[in-house]
Amino acid sequence: MLRRISAFAIALTLLLPLGTSASRARVPSAKTEAKATNPEDKAWLKYALRLTGESDYVRTASLRELKKLKSLKSDLREGLQGDHRALALDAIVALQLKEMLPELVQASASDRDGFVHLALYTLSDAESRPKLTTLFIDRLKATGEKKMPAGAKLAALDMLALWQAPLSVQDLIWLLRDDSHEVRLAALSFARSFLMKGKQRDYQWIVERALQSNPYQLRVRALYVASELPENLRGSLESRLREMQNDSRPEVRETYAKLFGGPK
Repeated sequence: MLRRISAFAIALTLLLPLGTSASRARVPSAKTEAKATNPEDKAWLKYALRLTGESDYVRTASLRELKKLKSLKSDLREGLQGDHRALALDAIVALQLKEMLPELVQASASDRDGFVHLALYTLSDAESRPKLTTLFIDRLKATGEKKMPAGAKLAALDMLALWQAPLSVQDLIWLLRDDSHEVRLAALSFARSFLMKGKQRDYQWIVERALQSNPYQLRVRALYVASELPENLRGSLESRLREMQNDSRPEVRETYAKLFGGPK
């Protein structure tokens, strides 16, 4: 049986190469969400389920029926806070309900997998983007009870990179020490996205710090990033790069030899 998966989440996962990983690709199943609910309880659920995995005719008809529902926005607000968040996000994005950005911002505070943040990105425009940029940056810095889950951090870093909204070097170094290895790799990829466009030249120090960091996969990735840098930036990393020849991990030594020459 065909498994229904959020269409907007798949599209955005394909769109975002920076921090995307296998764990990010686990999109909620709309059918799984709907199992515990009687289809007659909420009409919007029936139509939202038909937005993916059906023909264009069925999808178009479902969108038309959703627009007719007088209680749609209140139902979607309830869905965002309850067991049907993925279905609600699917409907909000498909209908381009930009007027629900405030509700999405509220829901993003409890976003664990990053998909609410991706919905915010999809519906953002020139007017809302500056406020969302500030929101994402502030949340990435949060600690304690307000600390963002790893999935939300990955989504926020992806969004900021696509918007080319820089973080401070200090903030990125802090993210290189994050509990999540995926977030550490995403922080390096974030820095790379600017360096490859000739922006934020001081991000070369993020590459240098990554060359000293764990896990070893981060050092391997940093070697690849260093190899892509223009000569005037890579030159400042030469001393640190040479140290990679004696790294404790053979994978790092082999990558150095492959990219820069020398013994493995």
